[in-house]
Amino acid sequence: MEQPEPCEAARAHISQIRKAKGFTDESDSIGTWVTDDLEASLSILSEGIYQQSTRFLMELIQNADDCSYTHDQVPTMDMTYRDGCLRIDYNEVGFTARDVEAICKISSTKTASVNQTGEKGIGFKSVFRIADVVSVRSRSYSFQFDTRRRLGMVTPQWAEFPDGARPGFTSILLRIRDEDDKSELIQELKSMGPGRLLFLRRLRRVNIQIQAKDGAIWRTRLGRNDKAYLNSAEPRSITTLFRDSDCQDYWIYQHVVTKLPPEPRRTHCPESVIALGFPVCTDTRLGFKPMIGPQQVHAVLPVRDYGFTDVNASSMWNKALRDAALDAFRAAIQHLNSGPLRYTWPRYMPLPLALSDFFQSFGSSLGEALAHDPLVENANGEKMAPQSVRYVPPQMRDETELPLAHTSRTASKYLSRYYSDSDAKYLNQLGVRTLSDDEFVRDLRALSTDAGFATWKPEGWHVRLATVLVRMLQGPGYKQSIKELALVPLRDGRWVSASSSSNIVSLDWEMGGGAVPRALGISFLAEKAAKHDVQKSLFRALGVKTLSARELQSLVIKKHSAEDAARMPGRDVLTGKYRQAREVYVDDKAQWPADAHLDEFRPEIPVLHADYSLPLESEKRRWSTWLCEEIGVRKAAEITPKLQSLMVGKYSKSTYPQLLRREVLIAHTVFLFRTGWTCQEQKPPRFLVASQTGQYRWAQKVYLGGLDKYPADPHFDEFRQEFPVLHADYYYYYSRAVASKDDDRWSAWLCEEAGVQQGSEIIPRLQSLIVETHSRADRRPHSLEALVAHTVFLFRTEWASQGPEKRGMFWVASEGGEYLNAPLVYIDTTQQHSLGRYFNEFREQFPFLHTKYYAAVKEEEMDRWLGWLRGELGVQDASDLVPRLQSLTVMACSGPNSSLPSPARDMLISRTMFLFRTHWTCKTPPLDRFWFVTESGEYLQARRVYLDATGHRSTREYYGRFRHEFPFLHAEYLDALVQDEVDAWLAWLRDQFGLRQVPRLVDRSNLTMLSADFNHLLSTWPSKVFLVFLRDEWSEYAHHLEPSGVGDSTASQLRDQIGAMMASCCVGAARPLRDTLTVRVFPSDTEPSILPLQRLLDIPDPQDASWKFLEKLGVTIRDNLTIYLWTLEKVQGSVVPKRFAYWLYRRIQERQEEDADAVRYDECVWQGAQFIRTFHILETIYPECEQLFRQVLVHQDVDFEVLGSEAEALTTATPLSLIVDLFGEISARACASPMDDEFVGRLRSARMFPVDEGNAETGFDDLYSGANDSEWYIADRPHLRESFRGVVSLLSISPQDIARAMPLITALGFENRLLSRITISNLTTRGEVKLDPNQTETFRAKSKLITRMLPSSVPQRKQIVAALDSLRVFVASRVLLEWTITPADDRWGGHMIKSHLYDDGVRAVVLPPTASTGIELYLEPDSGSCLPIEVAHRLADICGIAEQVHLVYFILSQTNLLYVECYLDRHGFLATPTELHAADREPAPVGGAEEERQLAVAKSLGGDALRNRVFTTLKSTPRISLSFFGTEQLPP
Repeated sequence: MEQPEPCEAARAHISQIRKAKGFTDESDSIGTWVTDDLEASLSILSEGIYQQSTRFLMELIQNADDCSYTHDQVPTMDMTYRDGCLRIDYNEVGFTARDVEAICKISSTKTASVNQTGEKGIGFKSVFRIADVVSVRSRSYSFQFDTRRRLGMVTPQWAEFPDGARPGFTSILLRIRDEDDKSELIQELKSMGPGRLLFLRRLRRVNIQIQAKDGAIWRTRLGRNDKAYLNSAEPRSITTLFRDSDCQDYWIYQHVVTKLPPEPRRTHCPESVIALGFPVCTDTRLGFKPMIGPQQVHAVLPVRDYGFTDVNASSMWNKALRDAALDAFRAAIQHLNSGPLRYTWPRYMPLPLALSDFFQSFGSSLGEALAHDPLVENANGEKMAPQSVRYVPPQMRDETELPLAHTSRTASKYLSRYYSDSDAKYLNQLGVRTLSDDEFVRDLRALSTDAGFATWKPEGWHVRLATVLVRMLQGPGYKQSIKELALVPLRDGRWVSASSSSNIVSLDWEMGGGAVPRALGISFLAEKAAKHDVQKSLFRALGVKTLSARELQSLVIKKHSAEDAARMPGRDVLTGKYRQAREVYVDDKAQWPADAHLDEFRPEIPVLHADYSLPLESEKRRWSTWLCEEIGVRKAAEITPKLQSLMVGKYSKSTYPQLLRREVLIAHTVFLFRTGWTCQEQKPPRFLVASQTGQYRWAQKVYLGGLDKYPADPHFDEFRQEFPVLHADYYYYYSRAVASKDDDRWSAWLCEEAGVQQGSEIIPRLQSLIVETHSRADRRPHSLEALVAHTVFLFRTEWASQGPEKRGMFWVASEGGEYLNAPLVYIDTTQQHSLGRYFNEFREQFPFLHTKYYAAVKEEEMDRWLGWLRGELGVQDASDLVPRLQSLTVMACSGPNSSLPSPARDMLISRTMFLFRTHWTCKTPPLDRFWFVTESGEYLQARRVYLDATGHRSTREYYGRFRHEFPFLHAEYLDALVQDEVDAWLAWLRDQFGLRQVPRLVDRSNLTMLSADFNHLLSTWPSKVFLVFLRDEWSEYAHHLEPSGVGDSTASQLRDQIGAMMASCCVGAARPLRDTLTVRVFPSDTEPSILPLQRLLDIPDPQDASWKFLEKLGVTIRDNLTIYLWTLEKVQGSVVPKRFAYWLYRRIQERQEEDADAVRYDECVWQGAQFIRTFHILETIYPECEQLFRQVLVHQDVDFEVLGSEAEALTTATPLSLIVDLFGEISARACASPMDDEFVGRLRSARMFPVDEGNAETGFDDLYSGANDSEWYIADRPHLRESFRGVVSLLSISPQDIARAMPLITALGFENRLLSRITISNLTTRGEVKLDPNQTETFRAKSKLITRMLPSSVPQRKQIVAALDSLRVFVASRVLLEWTITPADDRWGGHMIKSHLYDDGVRAVVLPPTASTGIELYLEPDSGSCLPIEVAHRLADICGIAEQVHLVYFILSQTNLLYVECYLDRHGFLATPTELHAADREPAPVGGAEEERQLAVAKSLGGDALRNRVFTTLKSTPRISLSFFGTEQLPP
């Protein structure tokens, strides 16, 4: 490696190169025709090396890859674009003298190294395609090429690197020449992918960074990592390319090509390398597999996606590489076949390859070679040539993916089952053919030669084989071959072919395990051979017939009849008494009960004669079944249901059981139970049973036991007859008839099927009877004891009411013996007696529950009993009286003075104590109108009464000295309390009535004013005493004086009133409290005459932390700069000692340095609005120092400089309202004094314009600059804002605020952003469109009067008059406008932008005339009553008389045209002779041929179709345009 040149030697080297080219260090002036030609050649060379201007990037990457790097760092290139310059840095070891000479030559100088692709030479010249000046710094070298100089491309000029050096890096800086090249370069940098690094030798990282004009930075990171693949000794590796977090792996195979033919330009390269990159997925979760997609062809660097073009076909070097590529591919595939891709590599081979002429032979040779190479694996795991194996489609494979015809003899020809079916198309391209039907039949025939091959095949194999054969049998040519295969299984276990037997049949029914009849001359298909439909289809196609049971029976009968039909004996079916078979039952004694009570039913159930019995016991069941199913005899099992039906039918009649004895009735019921009878009709059934009294009743009215649960109390005897009980003999006869005793099952059957009621139903029924009895409006006479007993029974049986609507009707007895509904009676409890005598006074006014209710239950049941009375019967608790009494008490004690009770004092105290004891609370405290008794015996409302402060803090004791001035609560209130209640009592009085122990701060009638009592303290108490009092009671007043308690404005007013009080100072006269200090700041030796300026407040221990609250009242409690500034202002004009002045100025300086909040002079203004955020407004900080700041310090006010700084400091967090105010202020000042160009440019480049992109409901989405390349618009009309919001970026300011900011918009040159100026409206009609002849005639008559107002100077006056004369009026169901934007700046795209909704805010549209039509007016049907104002505006614009729009509207809205004509004459709008002559002519008819044609067009576009007419907003000079589904512009 060459050693780096020292700086002096490097500079001398550059000078030497210049001299060699004929230049000196001071001059470039050589000029011969040779240099001129050479200059021209260099220009052509730099421009013509590559067609694409950004191709130089690839050359620089190639140069960086050829460089040398140290082993301790990763070869990296950094590309940075900013301010029109591209900087390249790469961490190579640096330029040598030979490298410098190489890039200063015109020809390429390749070194003798095979490891280098290029050299810093001719490829480097491509940078001059886009740059005039190229600066280079490497090691000690620092020079530049300047194409603007003579031979500037190859003649270096020593110069310092202009963008700062990076030690250890070679740096190149290009100054991009054209704007188009800059855009293309940025696009190329952003689109650069990691594929550029795939086949590079050294370079491993490329970092790209782009800085936009607005400072935004875009960056990406490209890289490459290599690792060994399987055996690292082989020429294979895994290369990972990544871009930021995205990555892609490649399997790389390198093939070295040796013995290359000699090449004059490559004498140093006897060999080359062909590298193949296969994209793979190495994710272990997804599996190792190919990743197929478009890839680039590389000549070290990417060429393009589809390969080389313009290759020198005559070059022996190129031909040798092309032929070697074939060996490289074949070798790579052999390696792929030994790894995890051995079954998926065919996806990489999309044969045939579509290649250019030079590579065409390569494609054909590759396909032929791969077809004969042993590349694919067969079913035996052997490698075979693709054309020697067959791909077996899925339908010809079994469940294990093996071929259906697979044998050891055919396995070698089948493709391995591990190849994916989705890769079949790639395998076919390699030469693998799909197994044909002919080959399948031949392989199947070979398989059938194996003895018993079909027997050991699983069921799935037979089903899949049947599927394939059925498909083949549908076509010609295979039927006979398939019929010869032994594929038909028989019941005797043999497998035969269909062609060997023509009498094979299958049964479509089950034989039930019996043997099929023999000697019938037919063969039977195996039972389960046709289990699946596809097998049935196969056998049917092979000629197997299906035989039904009836057909088989016919064969049997025919067979027997043919042998001896005469010997068949006859026998009568019926013997004894003859009946129809359907009336007779098969005899089964097990079904008939042995009970003699059932014999009466035997004649109605006949059984079959005994002679029908068969001698063989084994056939008896089948014989009985046949008799029933074929002959029609009834089954034996039907005897029981018949017997049950007879019984139930008789017992459901109310008269029949009376003729039976009880034991017969019970026996029949037991029989029904034993035979499992269930009720199939209504439940409960109408079934008669015997009760305990011997009466017959319906079962649902009889109860099963439960008498033990019935109350023995005589008071319940009246209900006993309502509960009949089932007779006890039912269980006696049941126990005799049933061997296994199961009383529970017998009881359950009686209740569920017969309908007998459960014994547990007695309690609910009895509860219902009691409640019904005692809830009637006409109450039955019952004794008190019975009523109480019945109520206790309901309680003990846990009766519950059915909701609030059912509660409250139950009768109860009161203490006075009166019967009342439960909710009118109260429960008396001893806990209420603590409420005082006031409660007892009201007791006689309310009914209480009788005392016998309390004695009816045990003590431990009392709480539950009382709760049940309240919850279920609705009896009221005495505590329920409390709210009523509280309400009455509050009403009596809060009314007028005259409503107070007499004697008032005792009763008032008693009632107040009652409210306290019952925990009464005011819904909206405090209740300050409640009456209280004061110490003087006066009756006052709560708002005026104070609590005694005895025993509290010293200030309250001091306040107590003024008891004669303030009313205090009477002492007897405290006498009624016990000691433990005092604190709760005082708190209750404060919270509920607002009684206070200290003066009230606020006037209840005006919350912003201090109360009279508090003002009394301010005016009478010494300030020192008052302030100590205020300190001790601050917790009482804080919620009024601090902002968190009430509204800030209210608290501020209260603080101002206290702060205005005159407070005594330690020295000097009293001052307002807010002007005083608690901190001593003056020196101890201050002159006595100056000490009053210290304003030190006279309070004890002023530095105590408890005085901190004074700061809220305006008192200064800590040393700060304001104290000294105020003092400085006060001593102005006075004679003060120099020592004090020196001290004062020094303190101001020290405080300014110490004060963390202190700011510089230029960061402040005296006055400013709320939108001033970056500057401090001194008026709000030092309101008393105006003279100091404005006259002495001469501080600045808000000007353009301040406003510009505020605009530049705006962020997305700034409230929109402040931005709008800032725009308004700048606009107002722009009207007073114009802005200079520098300030205008400053505002345009600032990101200060809030833009709404349709995402935010309120506010704005982002801040944009006003630069020309920043696309956003100003919606200065509400309808345009609604139409384009969300379509384009809009200034997020309302149209009203835009109007206020219009001077600013005009000064910044933003008129081309105003939507009102750059939008075009397109007419769209909906529904029916038709010409209105009447209105057309009316408007034409009025238009003649409009022509009078047209000055002769109006351009195209004749054309406008003609257009008015031919005016037509159309009526459309709806008239809509669609707005479009044509951007004024080409950098914004120049494309039309449509609004996202139609503008329905117009009722009429006027279209300007065209070359063939006049003015057209479109109205909605309801526009006739009041002419839309837009008609007048539009006509005035078209006619060029916009200033006369009010007169145009006057003409159009009048019906008396003679009056209009006289009005125009009076005001000087006279008709010309030509117009008078034209007025005498007959008007043009409406509805002629042209109108009919136009009307036809309008109708064709009517309905739901859109009729589009484009017109612009016209000013003084009309511009006419018209388009039917298009736009055609006419000259003005």
